[in-house]
Amino acid sequence: MKMLPALPSLTRRSRHLFAAAGLLALATGCAGSAAGGPSLEISRVVLYQSGVGYVERTGELDGSTLLLHVRPDQINDIMASLVVRDVTHNDLASISLPLDAARIPQPSPLPPELQGGSGLMAALRALIGAEVTVRTNEGASDGRILGTESTGTGDEVLTLVTGEGRLKAIKVATVTSVDLHDTALSDGLTRSLDASLSSGDWKSVEVTIRFPSDEAREVALAYLVEMPTWRPIYRAIVSDGKLRLDGYAIVDNTSGEAWEEVNLSLTDGTPISFKMDLRTPVQPQRPDMTGYGLLDQASMAPPPPMAARGMAAEMAMPMRAALDNYEYDAPGVSVMGGGAYGGAPMAKGMGRMAAPPAVFGGEALPSAEAEGADMGALFRYDIPVPISVANGASVLVPIVHAMLDGADALVFEPGNGAASQVHPYRALHIKNTGKTPIQPAPITVYSDSAYAGSAVTPYIGLGQSAVVPFGIESDVSVSTTTNDHRGPAILIKMDGGNIFAQSEYTVTDKVSVDSALPDGAKLFVKVARREDYELKLPAGATKEDHPGFYLVALPLKATGASTFEMEQSTRSNTTLAINATELPDLIGAYLSGGKARPEVTRQLQELNGKLREMATINTGLDSIRQLRADLQNRTQELRQNLAAIGTSTTNADLRQTLLDRLANSEQELEKLVGRLVEGQERSSRLRIEASELLKSIKLGD
Repeated sequence: MKMLPALPSLTRRSRHLFAAAGLLALATGCAGSAAGGPSLEISRVVLYQSGVGYVERTGELDGSTLLLHVRPDQINDIMASLVVRDVTHNDLASISLPLDAARIPQPSPLPPELQGGSGLMAALRALIGAEVTVRTNEGASDGRILGTESTGTGDEVLTLVTGEGRLKAIKVATVTSVDLHDTALSDGLTRSLDASLSSGDWKSVEVTIRFPSDEAREVALAYLVEMPTWRPIYRAIVSDGKLRLDGYAIVDNTSGEAWEEVNLSLTDGTPISFKMDLRTPVQPQRPDMTGYGLLDQASMAPPPPMAARGMAAEMAMPMRAALDNYEYDAPGVSVMGGGAYGGAPMAKGMGRMAAPPAVFGGEALPSAEAEGADMGALFRYDIPVPISVANGASVLVPIVHAMLDGADALVFEPGNGAASQVHPYRALHIKNTGKTPIQPAPITVYSDSAYAGSAVTPYIGLGQSAVVPFGIESDVSVSTTTNDHRGPAILIKMDGGNIFAQSEYTVTDKVSVDSALPDGAKLFVKVARREDYELKLPAGATKEDHPGFYLVALPLKATGASTFEMEQSTRSNTTLAINATELPDLIGAYLSGGKARPEVTRQLQELNGKLREMATINTGLDSIRQLRADLQNRTQELRQNLAAIGTSTTNADLRQTLLDRLANSEQELEKLVGRLVEGQERSSRLRIEASELLKSIKLGD
């Protein structure tokens, strides 16, 4: 079979036209399926992680009919996605397939005995009253079925009512055939049998593709079917400070047919895919207008239908012109690349996939690594050799064989499990310097040809780094503490009567390590990343930026204790009021720096003088308010005591003493109120003067 070049890619305009052509072909295709005919072999398969597979069939067709056998559960996906191209003549093809007879409404109800298919006797009992021709070895008899009965000898007898009004008994054992005269009954029985034949998933559906002539042509098909998702697995080999990564994809073939020497691609990501029943005929509900007096109106009659041939020709003419140079893309797959699939030549004639290479074998990498293609949100692995997989079988396909930057390391993540509260993980530090991304998948780690542990990799894109824990290192203990600190504020700006100050906030993460390892090691510590904070590292440390955290690499000493401090700091701006208690000290600190211009210095000194005087007055006012509160409490107590002793003459001396004390308290209270009013007036005057002076000061940017 001759292999065809890749299908070109579809432009936006021709996509719509070609979609319409597909609908036209489905509408005008034959209702039945051909009894036999040629078929095309699978040439390319692309598996997606969303549970679908893209299939291409290519080859030569000598004739006008092409058959495609698919399982019933695949037909809806194929109807929704099938693309047919006549490469040689660019002819449009019609596509037909049998309807799902089990879901077609029957034209009239049948007796349960007929629907159940219980045999001749059950059918004869169910057809009482039907006109039939009963044929036996002795001849034929016409009549209507009266019924059946059993004789004393055990024979079954069929009784007919003939046209002459006679009853005729016929032994059922002699009956060779029964002809039904009722066409509706015969059609209903045929439809019931079709529905019974179509039920179940054991029978394949035959899709028939017909071209307008018998001329030889090159044909390409493309469609989607439901497929199991492919699963990646990895092996990491660490030796002599080098890291080798071997990756394989587990591919399952449940398509219903073997794949022989197909070009295979694997795509990560999950493009949207959904199910929809397109094969079952849809019969909408229609309103019953009987009794509304509308049946005799000529205007209710529908217009005569357009001739199907005329409609097809009318739609096909612009399509044929547009399809002369159309292009199309399979979902997420680049199928046009200089005459080769996937944009790179595929190896041909290499036979079946060889066994995976040995796990250990130096730095020489096999040439069967998948070629990668970045497609925005997706990434495609193109397997460079043809693959053969039997139906119902699985195969391991190599997708990654690369020497990457990375090595064995330790990683500590505070708060992640009981063991890691004290001991760090042993981990792989991987930087993906290869050609393909690393998928989330199981990974088996070997160190110096010995099994070291198992883990699950995160997604590691091209150029990205990650640590993959695979064990606990009990010879190293780690503890961490975190402290917050706010530094003193500084004056940074005055403008338009507004005062701006800045404070520095610092978060310190202290890491204490006690190592019993004979050799030094690199310890990665996961540190929470604070937005808008600047990280300061200890000597000899490095960091990697990750979303939400840093991985800080700390150099450990051999067998000993180490302490590291990492600081994250930021500056925060605040707006101060004119009467803020810290403002005089901020202005004084700014003036002591000697950075202000002479004119601004004079203004700041005058402003600070007023603010300090106002602060002194306010401090005095606070003392006066406290004294007033004490006197008010004393006065209230004296009044209560006077009320308690009453006006008795025996308490006259005590009463007079209390009255004298009350008078003194009220006099002192009156003096304090006067001082308080005077002080408040002076403070208000100073605040107004300071506010007006502040408006004329411009400091900072």
